[in-house]
Amino acid sequence: MLRAQRESLAAAGFLRAAELGVFEPEFVMSAEQERNKRENTIEQTISQGTSLFNEENKLFFAGVEGSVPTGARYRIGYSDRDITNNLRLRPTDPFRSEYQSFLGVTVTQPLLKDFGFPATAANYISSGLFTPIPGFFITCR
Repeated sequence: MLRAQRESLAAAGFLRAAELGVFEPEFVMSAEQERNKRENTIEQTISQGTSLFNEENKLFFAGVEGSVPTGARYRIGYSDRDITNNLRLRPTDPFRSEYQSFLGVTVTQPLLKDFGFPATAANYISSGLFTPIPGFFITCR
């Protein structure tokens, strides 16, 4: 009986420590490829000079994401977009691709929903409420 109580206390302690993992940062990476092919309207054909719009985009992201006790989510990373389409003047144009890059920090702080430590650490707080108290037993007969 004493051993079972000790193991339940150890498990509850590990559970409580594991709930703090919500604040640990995560490394994330992604790579995507998009292809769009559509016929242009008459207005688009006149302005773009082609009746068919064809593009191919490659998107890359690498960074670190996480949350802080106030509920804010942060993202530190680098993203790159390689945008290629058929709207260039000549097929031999060496600048057929566009590149968009971003290196920086993005922070999103909720003001109403999920704001503050009680909302972000609810599982941590509730794991502490249900830990058994040593020497306190309730028996039903």
